[in-house]
Amino acid sequence: MTALALPAAAEPMRPGTVSVVLTTPGGSAEAERPVIDAVQQALSDAAFVVMPTAGHSRYIAQIAVAQEDRGSVTARTVPGKATGSVGGWGAQGSVTLPSSKRALRDLVMTELKVTLVTRANGKAVWSGRATTAQVEGTRQGDPAAVFGKLATAVLSRFPGAATGLISVP
Repeated sequence: MTALALPAAAEPMRPGTVSVVLTTPGGSAEAERPVIDAVQQALSDAAFVVMPTAGHSRYIAQIAVAQEDRGSVTARTVPGKATGSVGGWGAQGSVTLPSSKRALRDLVMTELKVTLVTRANGKAVWSGRATTAQVEGTRQGDPAAVFGKLATAVLSRFPGAATGLISVP
C-alpha cells in the first residue's frame, strides 16, 4: 500500500524586520509623522523589528490613508491651557475655567490600510484595514490618537487573515 502525499501546509507569516513607507503622502513631514509613528509602534507591539530604511528589512509596510469630511457636528470645545509669565514689573497669569460650550466641528472619516510586502520580490503577504469617524479639534480627533487606534486595530489581527474592514469607535 502506498502512502498518500498531502501538500505541505503553508507556513504562517512570522514577524521579522520591517520598514514603513507612506504610499499616500499627506503633505508635510509634520503631518505624516503621526501616521508613521503609530504604525511603527503597532508593528513593534506585534513583535516586528522596525528598521529606519527599506533597504535592509525583510518586509516593507506600505501605509495608505484616506480621509473624508462627512459634514459638521456639535462638539465640546477644548479648553485652553493655563498660562503665566513674569516680567520686570510684575507677574501675569491666565486660567481657563471648564465650560460646557459647544461648537460646530468637522466629522472626519479616516481609513488606514497596512500592506506587508516582501522586500525581495514585492509580493504582498498580509494586509489589513481599519476605519473610524472622529470629530476634528477634539482629543479623540487628534491625529496621534486617531492613527494610534487604527494601527493597533489593524495589527491586532496579525498574523491571521484580516478580512474585511475593521470599524473602530
